[in-house]
Amino acid sequence: MRTFTLSLILVLAAPALGALAPGQIANLVTFGDSYTDVVNIGDGGVAWPRTLWTTPAPKGSLSQLPAYFAEVDNGTLPADVTADNTLYTLWIGTNDVGANALLTGQGIDGATIVDTVGCAVDWVQMIPLETAPMYSPNAYPTKFYTAPKNATEWSIAELLLKQLAPSLEGASVGEFGPCRLVLHLLAYLNGTAPLNVTGAAFACVPTCTTVEGTDRDSYLWYDELHPSEQADRVVAEQVAQVILGEENQWTTWLS
Repeated sequence: MRTFTLSLILVLAAPALGALAPGQIANLVTFGDSYTDVVNIGDGGVAWPRTLWTTPAPKGSLSQLPAYFAEVDNGTLPADVTADNTLYTLWIGTNDVGANALLTGQGIDGATIVDTVGCAVDWVQMIPLETAPMYSPNAYPTKFYTAPKNATEWSIAELLLKQLAPSLEGASVGEFGPCRLVLHLLAYLNGTAPLNVTGAAFACVPTCTTVEGTDRDSYLWYDELHPSEQADRVVAEQVAQVILGEENQWTTWLS
């Protein structure tokens, strides 16, 4: 089975020299899809940026790129968002191509997973979606996709981030590796039910059932596509280490 992955990329306009200085980051700007959205929340609880904003306490802003550029152009972006005190994150999911596209190879307007990679400026080492209930070889029909599929023939573009980073003059680019983190998340699950990394807290097989209370924190996946709230808490905690200038085992600064 070939692996789909998704990078959470950290960008700071001023050189970070391997780590951020304590107190350096006053602002956090996050871009992404349902893995990041704080309005249409994918994990059934609190999205990881909101948890992160309350942990190291930087000011937070979340939007898609067009909205952000519009704020820059019309002068509504806060004046204290400067190059040397703002951390930008980008976490774009493969599902932006569309569930049918990844499962059948028929993307919107002919888009493929390679186009999604290009959309993120080739910033790719993605979350291992073959571990998600929706994409696993033994996946069952879900609310996202019910038709037959072949889950053994997917492929993805070669990683180009390391080639890209040196060309971004004056910027520091870090790769936060959710792929590696997800594969170690069993150690972070702390719910009251038996630990579960193959099922979902909100599963439809086809009847929908929801795990409630602290049992939910035993699950790696909220539904068949999105990480659980506990998984997102762990992502937030790890990115908070980066913001606070602490050592983080999942982050590699590339420039």
